[in-house]
Amino acid sequence: MGAIPLRIKIQGGRVGDFSVRPVRPAEYPEWDQLVSMCDQGTVFHQSVWPTAIADAMNTRCSIQGCFSDDRIIGGYVLYHSTIKGLFKAGNSTEAMSSFGGLIVNYERNASTQNREKKLNAVVDAVTRTLLNDGFDDIQFELSPPSYDIRPFIWNRWRHTIRYTYIISPEMVTLSKSARRHIRRAEDADIVVEPSTDIDSYYTLYAETFMRQNLPPPMTREQMERVYRTIRESGMGEMWVARMPSGEWAAAEIQLYDEKRSYAWSAASDVILRKNGASYLLRKRVFDYEAGKGVKESYLYTANTPQLAEFMIQFGPKLTPHFQVWRRQGCLHLIDKIISPLSNPGTDSGPVSTRVSFHVSRK
Repeated sequence: MGAIPLRIKIQGGRVGDFSVRPVRPAEYPEWDQLVSMCDQGTVFHQSVWPTAIADAMNTRCSIQGCFSDDRIIGGYVLYHSTIKGLFKAGNSTEAMSSFGGLIVNYERNASTQNREKKLNAVVDAVTRTLLNDGFDDIQFELSPPSYDIRPFIWNRWRHTIRYTYIISPEMVTLSKSARRHIRRAEDADIVVEPSTDIDSYYTLYAETFMRQNLPPPMTREQMERVYRTIRESGMGEMWVARMPSGEWAAAEIQLYDEKRSYAWSAASDVILRKNGASYLLRKRVFDYEAGKGVKESYLYTANTPQLAEFMIQFGPKLTPHFQVWRRQGCLHLIDKIISPLSNPGTDSGPVSTRVSFHVSRK
């Protein structure tokens, strides 16, 4: 479908043409600049990331831009799929890819009234475009910091709260337990160092999921393709905690953009991790990022009890963010029937929410 032009009033009552359409590859630099300017913009919004994920996962993806007078003022990432081969679905996330939901850029010193009017108009246009394009199931994961989701609610989207741990690498506060584990790892002469050995990393990564009876979100080939993009674009690094014998006890892959770092993926050996390797590795990564001047890090582990128990020992701040979704037709009826039965009186999330495991340590 083509772009849907709307007439909206923003910034002092000025009337301008407004539309939602795919961002063309030639417009990616303008989109990436918008992402870097928005507080909610993340590495998962940058054009190189959804392009790499879609290529690795063999799925279709588009970056949808919100335009005013041919200028991008907002947008979102959309991975396209079908449910049971019948229903058209769009999601801002994919395997090993978070957030991607709607971001909006506001003029410097814009009043609260103009910010709200602009967000209302953008969400209304996005909703109408997605429904006009025939999507039966739409899901956005909205990135922190705090986000006004009232326009989604007013447009009949449903919502649920998710959580992210956020920390400044310069302000890490270790618990007594974390300090004890780190001393144990240091006494065992564990070495933490950068690595580019994605083959060894994937072996550890796959074993981490297999012992939980879960399939890895990515195959070896898919992980290798994404990691190649990470290295070539300079958007991330791998760190490994090695035993004196050379065996890998734990490893992590961190992503970076202009604003922050992201604890994208981690894995550990079920036996060797008992000597505190994961704790030493995480502390050394924080130290490295503090030295680079990284101001904050998104840690992701807050929604899984065992992982939250690990990460809380470094003193992060628990930060809420929202997942919003909208369904129509048969899926809307099914959602209304099943959701109250599964968790009466709450908005517990869409029935078919895609689950991505970025980090697994325990």
